[in-house]
Amino acid sequence: MTIGGILGFVSLIGFLLGVLGVALAVMAVAQGRAPRAGIGLAIVGFVLGAAFAFISTGLLEVGVTEVAVGYNTVTGRLEEPRGPGIHVVFPGVLQITRYPTNQREYTMSGLENEGLVRATIRSQRDLWTVRKSSWM
Repeated sequence: MTIGGILGFVSLIGFLLGVLGVALAVMAVAQGRAPRAGIGLAIVGFVLGAAFAFISTGLLEVGVTEVAVGYNTVTGRLEEPRGPGIHVVFPGVLQITRYPTNQREYTMSGLENEGLVRATIRSQRDLWTVRKSSWM
């Protein structure tokens, strides 16, 4: 599991705690008690969920055999290429394009005279001059 996935999971747990806090607050009000604990848990859960969701979308993981180039949608500029590793980016501001950098090797082979064609080229200038003069 990647760091972005782990932070996304923590975000999910935060949102679930927020929903649990709302449920506890509703149950407390239904029983005639003060809903302070439920409201506090809901606020903390939703804030943690939103924070970790924002952080997880702002992490860019670039693999060993790739380079990521970001296009800044606000300024319209290309950012510097980012190499392998984990980088922090502004979600929604940068559009990331990944390019592979792994090397591919292709060996060409063939025969010594493969594709050799013999041709004779004749000039038709004289023939054109003769035909032109005979028509006039």
